[in-house]
Amino acid sequence: MNISNFIQDIKTTFTANLEIKKIKLYFKTNAEDNLMINFDIESLMIIVNNLISNAIKYSNSNTSIYLTLNFTKSKMLLMVKDEGFGISENEKETIFSRFYQTKNNTSNSGFGIGLSLTNNLIKKLNGKISLETAVNVGSVFKVELPLIIDNYNLNTTPVSYTHLRAHETSLHL
Repeated sequence: MNISNFIQDIKTTFTANLEIKKIKLYFKTNAEDNLMINFDIESLMIIVNNLISNAIKYSNSNTSIYLTLNFTKSKMLLMVKDEGFGISENEKETIFSRFYQTKNNTSNSGFGIGLSLTNNLIKKLNGKISLETAVNVGSVFKVELPLIIDNYNLNTTPVSYTHLRAHETSLHL
């Protein structure tokens, strides 16, 4: 799978929904255009689609969503940050349960399956997901998936430790 094509497919998938709500989608990666990975593309697409779809659904108009896809020698790090409604602290643990919907979900449709499916796929891929959130501020979903990249140094842009820490801090809520 070519990472550039994967990201372009994601942008195309959500163009109409983003335009309707006047939400901007920003993307950042350390992958070079030629990075090819051997990965379960269908599962990765479902994970990214569910996280972005929820970010759009639970965000007000005229906000932004940030998608980050970074690679280390042994991991794929995916982050979706929104400026949406957020999730209360007492709902954080149950948000990944099947059929669970937040108490804030008064006007959005859905069955409460997306995050449960996403969590199950991530576990199937031996990864993990975490959530940082604040009500009326937004949410940050972070996904770590194991992945070995051949010629890692040739296919990614170096990120210094201090730059990475500053980048992570700026994306926290």
